[in-house]
Amino acid sequence: RVYIGTTFGVYYLDATMNSWVNYTGNLPNVEVRDIKINYTTNQLVVGTFGRGLWASDLPCEYSSSPFEVNGDETWTLNKRLYSDLIINNGAQLTIKNGIISLVPEAKIIIKEGGKLVLDGCTLTSGCDKSQPWQGIEVWGTSTASQSPVLNNPDQGQIELKNGAIIENAENAIVAIKKNADGSFDWSKTGGIIKATGAKFINNKNGIWIGSYRNFNP
Repeated sequence: RVYIGTTFGVYYLDATMNSWVNYTGNLPNVEVRDIKINYTTNQLVVGTFGRGLWASDLPCEYSSSPFEVNGDETWTLNKRLYSDLIINNGAQLTIKNGIISLVPEAKIIIKEGGKLVLDGCTLTSGCDKSQPWQGIEVWGTSTASQSPVLNNPDQGQIELKNGAIIENAENAIVAIKKNADGSFDWSKTGGIIKATGAKFINNKNGIWIGSYRNFNP
């Protein structure tokens, strides 16, 4: 979702829309000179011409259309995610230093052979802190080995380093696939988790690893 400040207030647009829509949200319909998103309070903040500073809570609608990563990407800016984030086989997403806010229904899925690197960043809830987001699923292949660790096409991987934080999640990380009905797919265990100097704050569960036995092929 993109927000713009105009001569007549704030407008927004997302990938499902064909035209810009006025964003009222308690903001005045006046000339907007500056616009920012506060990722800590989850508010849109605007500076106006002659009417001072205004802030409005951002919406928390969930989109069922996931954002998919299919190659190597690096994010260094703050982002709000309104849908699931999926890292596909052979892809690697590195999130460095930014704040990633997710709405309550959203989760991150690392598929077999995909990798997520959290480098000094923060993953947090994108709405009221009493509404946790769903957390991260690391999918694997229960019948495959975790060797080799690098570029393993059968196991998803997550690496946390340099003080990376996961907070306000239902399950910060689960090394298994969770089905839509809440049950687990036990054929999808074996995902690899590496955490050095990471912080897990105010999550209902920290790390949960589905039953898996590694072997040397």
